[in-house]
Parts: sequence; structure tokens; C-alpha cells
Amino acid sequence: MDTTNFGDKLKRIRKSKGLTQVDLSTLMGWTDRSTIAHMESGRNIPTIGMVEKLAKALNVSPVVFFHDEPDNRIADIIPYLEMADDMTLMMV
Repeated sequence: MDTTNFGDKLKRIRKSKGLTQVDLSTLMGWTDRSTIAHMESGRNIPTIGMVEKLAKALNVSPVVFFHDEPDNRIADIIPYLEMADDMTLMMV
């Protein structure tokens, strides 16, 4: 796992939710912000379980930490794919 890239994404997502490191630490059940600060700086490598817990606290899919595109882009096109599939069935 690219810890710097993970840390950048964690920081971006945290800030987009209007949360401080202290806020996120509290949501995680931690007493101080040092773990969040270390993850954001790339000094700590989170476990998969920690990634899942962070995602839940931030109300995002864990996938967003590992992909460059927001995970909702796929969800945005699903209705169009379903419509195209329905249209293909009508043509047959």
C-alpha cells in the first residue's frame, strides 16, 4: 500500500467531511489525533480492519482509499447500463 497516497486521500476525505483530526479520532474511539496524523503523513500503515473502520466513520466505501476515481462514478452509470440492456432486449 502506498502510505503517502493513502494519507493524502484520508486527509482529503476527512476535510471534505468538515472534520478535524481530533473529530475523526473521536469517531474512531481514540483519545488523541496522533494516529490520524501519522496515517495522513504516511508514517503509519493502516491495517485492512482500520481502513474499514475509517471508511465507516467517514461514511465512505473503503474502495475510495485505493482508487483515484470516486467510487460513486460506477454507481452513477449503472442506470444507463440498465437502460441500454433493456433497450437491447427490446430490439431482439
